Amino acid sequence: MSASSAAVRPETSEDCAGGLMAVARLGPIAKDFGIANVPVRILGITLATLTYALSLNHVMNGITRPVLGWVSDRIGREMTMFCAFMLERLGNLALMVFGHSAVSFVVLSGLVFLSVVAIFNIIAAVMAIAVLYPARCKLTGRVS
Repeated sequence: MSASSAAVRPETSEDCAGGLMAVARLGPIAKDFGIANVPVRILGITLATLTYALSLNHVMNGITRPVLGWVSDRIGREMTMFCAFMLERLGNLALMVFGHSAVSFVVLSGLVFLSVVAIFNIIAAVMAIAVLYPARCKLTGRVS
């Protein structure tokens, strides 16, 4: 097992692509649902649905980084990645099924953003370990 392929698995790239697709296609999805410009009031802030959902991406990015670092220190990087992948898959499915109302669209897109940021944070750590400590990966077959 080479150091560069130690952390890259097909399911990893599928999940990352799914999350990126949800982020990149959020505008057309909101327009198809007919809720892109519907005003939403959450936590005392009123914005258009699409603006609120895209702003939530940056909030989730800031929240997720320290929280995921703490979680991965407690339960391990592989288990954290598994949980993030499952959260993203459930979030994408829930967004597809329940995202037709403005409030649920904002909340569920935040859930998808939360898991996408989690995946990219943990993958960076796993790749760094695979590159910096290739012998460790070869001996154990694991990256964490």
